[in-house]
Amino acid sequence: MEKLTLEDFKEMDRIEKAQGFTHLAPELCFEIYKKFPETFCVLKKGNKVIGHICTLPLEKSMYDKIKNNKAREWDIAIEHISVTNPVYFYLSMLVIEEAHRNFANLLALVKQYKRQMSRLITGGMVIGEIVSDLASEYGYKMGRMFGMKHHLDAEHGIIHTLDGKSFVKFIL
Repeated sequence: MEKLTLEDFKEMDRIEKAQGFTHLAPELCFEIYKKFPETFCVLKKGNKVIGHICTLPLEKSMYDKIKNNKAREWDIAIEHISVTNPVYFYLSMLVIEEAHRNFANLLALVKQYKRQMSRLITGGMVIGEIVSDLASEYGYKMGRMFGMKHHLDAEHGIIHTLDGKSFVKFIL
């Protein structure tokens, strides 16, 4: 796995904002990355970030707040990151830069993500559940590809979940 820099996170932020998404500040993402690098899966063309997946491992209380629409992504702080088994993940972002959005790049990003997550699972990580607030048609399609199920409607998107066993089956 390639080491990422703060500049990479600023580029990820630029890609998200260009598509109308609000994500965590690049500096906070970089701090989370340093604590748990597997959180971010990045697709590059040369040295340039063109897409990424962000899956935040959250403590159960923050996970439940996100799942039940009592908190949003910007409420997450470094203290909420936890990799204690079982791990509860918030799939917060799956984005590919508009100019590079095609099936080949999507497939490359998802394959890389599956390899990254597979290493964690085979290394002993137990997945409790995954949650995502699918806020775009593209995000909704990705959630369906992962096998996510509708949990509840929210003003910012449709919250979907996937149990750990189904996620492991998708990954492996």
